[in-house]
Amino acid sequence: MRKILAIDGGGIFGIVPAVLLQKLEEMTKKPISHHFDMISGTSTGGIVALCLNKPNSKGKPAMTAEDTTNMYIERGEEIFTRSFWYKITSGNGWKNSKYGSKYIDKVLKETFGDFKLSECIKPTMVTSYNIESRSPFFFKSWYAPDRYDYNAYAVARATSAAPTYFSTAIAKNLIDGSEQHLIDGGIFANNPSMCAYAEAKRLWPTEAILVVSMGTGSLNTPISSGTVKNAGLIKWAPHIFSAMMDGVQDAVDYQLDKSLLKKNYYRFQKELFGLNDAMDDASKKNVKAIRDFAEQMAEDFKPNLESLAGALNK
Repeated sequence: MRKILAIDGGGIFGIVPAVLLQKLEEMTKKPISHHFDMISGTSTGGIVALCLNKPNSKGKPAMTAEDTTNMYIERGEEIFTRSFWYKITSGNGWKNSKYGSKYIDKVLKETFGDFKLSECIKPTMVTSYNIESRSPFFFKSWYAPDRYDYNAYAVARATSAAPTYFSTAIAKNLIDGSEQHLIDGGIFANNPSMCAYAEAKRLWPTEAILVVSMGTGSLNTPISSGTVKNAGLIKWAPHIFSAMMDGVQDAVDYQLDKSLLKKNYYRFQKELFGLNDAMDDASKKNVKAIRDFAEQMAEDFKPNLESLAGALNK
């Protein structure tokens, strides 16, 4: 049986799947990359996927799930940083992207260094969207370096270039120098589980597939009908991206739940009650609340995690 891990997008809520995967590592006593034949991610989930597949000098995982959790906790606020002057010149996000690329670029480059897509420990697929061809773009490590190769930090930057939050990313192919102009894969696959499942069926058509799908928390703040009734672009703009992401997550879960046998599909997701569900609130207070939420989620899903750990250790 082939085992596939897929990780949702969700900004600073990448803490949630990182904590759950940390619990799995503790249960199995092995790194996440040891257990899966493919790891896929969108946006913040793509960053997590790359962290877990980064090799050290001996080809072993350079980062544990705990290291990934700590990266979000320690550097999340740095990613979502903007100076007072930037707030003014960007019109507080109305004229330019809400955040500049300076800080997120710094964090991603320092996290991934010279690590390339072709060097991923296990087959890795990260989603993005090409704005020039208006089509999904999938970074697939097994196509590198024969078809293309990219620096991992460029892949991470591309998959997390959320419209209105960050500027469009430019990923340079290290083989032929061509460039892709890309934005967040969450606009079409914020839950990349179905994309990963389809790719797995193409790679291993005769084998059974087990899918593990890690959510980042389901949004719960309602969009007031009074706010958007007969609304135009200005009133809808703050809500469109989050509504699209959340809807895609639930649709994919429905599709996989109906198409896979229950024993071959694990979905870990929970509504974000009791904390700010803004994907860019990386304040120390909210980060602690997210970490606490993730720990409670792991406790609530403990039987499922134990069942999964048993399946992975077979």
